[in-house]
Amino acid sequence: MIKNYCFSKLAICLALVFSISSSRAQVSTLAGGAGNVDYVDAVGTAARMGRMSGNMVCDGKGNLYFADFQNWRIRKVRLSDGTVTTVTGSGPAGYVNGTLSEAKFYSPRGLAIDAAGEILYVSDRDCIRKIDLVNGVVSIVAGQGGSIQGSYQDGIGTAARFNGPYGLALDGAGNLFVADQQNNRVRKIRLSDAEVTTVAGRYVGSGDGQGTSGRFSAPGFLVYDGSGYLYVSDQNNHRIRSIRLSDAMVETVAGSSAGFADGSGTAAQFNYPSGLALDHSGNLYVGDYSNRRVRMVKLSSKDVTTLTGSAYGFVNGSLQQALFSYVTSLVFDEDGNLYVGDETNYAIRKIATGVLPVHFGTVQAAIKNETLYVSWQTLAETNSAHFLIQASDNGQQFTTIQTIQSKATAGNSNSALTYSSAIPLSAISISAGLLLLGVMANGRRRYAVTWVGALLCMLSFSCSRKGIITGMDKERLLVRIVQVDKDGKEQVSKVVSAVREQ
Repeated sequence: MIKNYCFSKLAICLALVFSISSSRAQVSTLAGGAGNVDYVDAVGTAARMGRMSGNMVCDGKGNLYFADFQNWRIRKVRLSDGTVTTVTGSGPAGYVNGTLSEAKFYSPRGLAIDAAGEILYVSDRDCIRKIDLVNGVVSIVAGQGGSIQGSYQDGIGTAARFNGPYGLALDGAGNLFVADQQNNRVRKIRLSDAEVTTVAGRYVGSGDGQGTSGRFSAPGFLVYDGSGYLYVSDQNNHRIRSIRLSDAMVETVAGSSAGFADGSGTAAQFNYPSGLALDHSGNLYVGDYSNRRVRMVKLSSKDVTTLTGSAYGFVNGSLQQALFSYVTSLVFDEDGNLYVGDETNYAIRKIATGVLPVHFGTVQAAIKNETLYVSWQTLAETNSAHFLIQASDNGQQFTTIQTIQSKATAGNSNSALTYSSAIPLSAISISAGLLLLGVMANGRRRYAVTWVGALLCMLSFSCSRKGIITGMDKERLLVRIVQVDKDGKEQVSKVVSAVREQ
C-alpha cells in the first residue's frame, strides 16, 4: 500500500520505512521563528512568515511549499539549507490570475502538488486555483474568487461554489479532493473537465454513514493513502475520519470529545486536530492543534500515541524535550523527515528521523513498442534485499510485475547504483490476470472448477472493476519501485507516469 505525504496527490514524496524512532529523532527549526507576523525571504531562522496555518507539501525534488496566508503568498523552502523564497503572490489581498509576478491571493490555505512536482493546487477563499510552476501561470480551476461570497453548488469549473475550502489531496487518478470547511462537506474535482461533485457530508454533525449521510463539523486537512481511503481531520468534532472512496462510506478512526488522551479509537482524545501525514508502516500522524502535540494513529489497531510536544513553548531537542505553539500542517519529505507547521511561533520545524535503508534518486518509466521500460537509481542502500516494480492503471491498486535483486554488496552501498528493466505489456496482462483468477478461485473453492470458463470470459471486466491493470490497451501506467530490505521492511519510491510513445 502506498501512502501519500507531500501531494495529497498520489503524487508522493518517498515513504518512511519505520515509524519515527523516539531514540533517534531530533526536533530543529528549518525556517522562521520570529514570534510575530512578518515577511522576509532569507535563509533558515532569518526568514519571516505569517501564522503557519495553511498546508505544506513536498515536491520530491528537495523543496517544501507552504501557503503563507497572512502574507497572501505561496512560498518555497529549499530543504537542504532552509532558504525561503516567494513563488507567487504579493500584498495586499486580492484575486488576480496571470503570471507568477502578477497573481494575487485572498487567503491561500490548502495545497496539493502533482506527481511531477510541476503543478500546485491552492484553496483560496472560495475557489480552487492552479499554479503551473513550469510555465509560471496562475489560473482558476473551480469556484469563483473575488467578491463572491461562499455558498454551495456542484457544477463545472466556475459554476461550482465553495465556502471556505481548506485542505486538498490528489489521488493520482486525476481527482482533487477538497475539504469544503464551511459547507461541512468533502468535495471532488475531476481535473480533466473541472467537474465538482460532493463525496460526503451535508449538514453539521458527527455521525458515520455513506455519502451525504456522513456528517462533519469543519473538516480541515486531508490525506490520501493510495489504496482508496481518504483521511480527514474533522476539527470541530475533534475526530479523525476516513472515507472509503469506492462507496463514500464515512467512519470514525479515532477521537471523541475535545481533550487529551492516548488510547484506542474513540477512547483517544484530540483538541482540534489539524494536519495529517501518512508513513509507509501504516501510521497516520496528526497535528493536534490545541494540545500542541504531534500524535500518531496506528491505523491497523486505531491505537493513538503521542510522538512529541506538551506545553506551549518553542524548544528544539529530543522528542521528549521539544515544545510547540499550535501544531498545524504536517508533511514528510523524500528522506522520511517530518515537517511541522508551528503556527504562532511562525516557524517550520523539522523532526529528523534518521537514516533510511535506501535513498532513491531518479525514477523513470515509458511505454514503447508494447514494452514497459523502467529505470531507477539509488544513491545509497543499507541492508537492501530486492526491489519490486509495481504498476497501476488507476493509482489506487498497484500490482507487482517484476522483482529485481539489489546490486549492493551484502545489501550495503554508499555510491549510486542504476537499475533498469524492460517488461512486455503482454506479461503484465497475464500476471495480473492470473493473480485475479487465484484470488477469485480461493474465495470460492467449491465452484473453482465449474466456473473456470466463466471466470476466463469475464477476466478483463473483473480486472477493470477491481482496479487491476490489464496492460496492453493502456496509453498510460503509473509505476513505482518498492525496496524490500532483508528484514522484510519496505520503502516506496515516488510514483511516475509511463506514457505510451508513438
